[in-house]
Amino acid sequence: MTFVITTGVLVRGILHTGGYYMRVIGYGLDEQFSIALDDRIYFEYVAVLNTERFAFKKNDIDYLLKFIKETANFITPQKLNAGSADPVYLKFAEAAKSAKADALVVHNASRFEFAKRFTPVLSPQGSFRETSVGRSLFFYITPDFFRENIEIFNMVFKYSIYDRIIDIIVRVDN
Repeated sequence: MTFVITTGVLVRGILHTGGYYMRVIGYGLDEQFSIALDDRIYFEYVAVLNTERFAFKKNDIDYLLKFIKETANFITPQKLNAGSADPVYLKFAEAAKSAKADALVVHNASRFEFAKRFTPVLSPQGSFRETSVGRSLFFYITPDFFRENIEIFNMVFKYSIYDRIIDIIVRVDN
């Protein structure tokens, strides 16, 4: 499965430690689907995640962006004839269409009505309900994967379930 994820979904997945936004980020980190994007989207991620408005720790954001850069499928987008679509949103539709993504995962679907001509547009909840990603009842995080990505888990979970994950991993290792 391949998704294009809007910046709004990415930010909400980091800010909110529960729900479908976080699950999208978690499944992406666990590489249960691939993320497709182009340079425009990546640089928007960089700009937005590094704004003072969110006050994310720089090391956490750098680690997340490095992970995305190393694991995402960077594509060269084809221009779409989408009429008067806002270029802020058009780039996501162009990336999804060019990557032949299974879906464009968005926060506000009304802003992406134009994109439905080119690619499926889903909410984070819909990305689980309507794709094979959501058909698994749970996902397993291997101890090695957790250790290798500890900085991302610290950022995404904001320590809310951090101790519980460590407890689970210790039991799995033993």
